[in-house]
Amino acid sequence: MHRTDEDGRKRIIARARTLTKSMWKLENDALLRLDEGAMEAWWRMLESP
Repeated sequence: MHRTDEDGRKRIIARARTLTKSMWKLENDALLRLDEGAMEAWWRMLESP
């Protein structure tokens, strides 16, 4: 996420939402801004089974 532009982040978020049911809990705007809390929550979601 940190290595791509906003359009790239949008594509990553969209794809992650199709793969991860818990992604609905996170706001797109926070992820696009690379908000520290949202990014940490996302990593926790991705790591959990």
